[in-house]
Amino acid sequence: MTRVYYKDAHGAIIVADCSRRATLEGALRWKNDLDNKVCLANGRPVPAILLSNKCDLESHITDEELGDTVQKNGFKGYFKVSAKNDIQIEESIHFLAEQVIRTEDDGQYGAPIYLRDAETRRLSAAAMTPEDRRSRKKGFNCC
Repeated sequence: MTRVYYKDAHGAIIVADCSRRATLEGALRWKNDLDNKVCLANGRPVPAILLSNKCDLESHITDEELGDTVQKNGFKGYFKVSAKNDIQIEESIHFLAEQVIRTEDDGQYGAPIYLRDAETRRLSAAAMTPEDRRSRKKGFNCC
């Protein structure tokens, strides 16, 4: 059933609770499941990052353990975050987005994301086509 969660994934965030060591083992099971059930078109694993949540509390997982876990299990990186206090949430998402974009730039897909779906629009005005500019003037705006 988990294959449905991963369908068409371009990246993954796997979360462990740093105040409970057992959740790191659960995160590794999720990563293993992800790697076994989905891959990119070129056969490489979907880029995944590990978030060690609740960094505002006492941690039972060291940085060394996180670093070893990332290296041994094929994560792109890890971040110590706090969802409650908004610590490194944005930075971790930006990092994952960069990994996904690198996958695009490496030629993973035949066409860029914005050309694959007629409903997807680039946000940069410089990259807009004349047709996009005309529809914008008519009151159709992105987002």
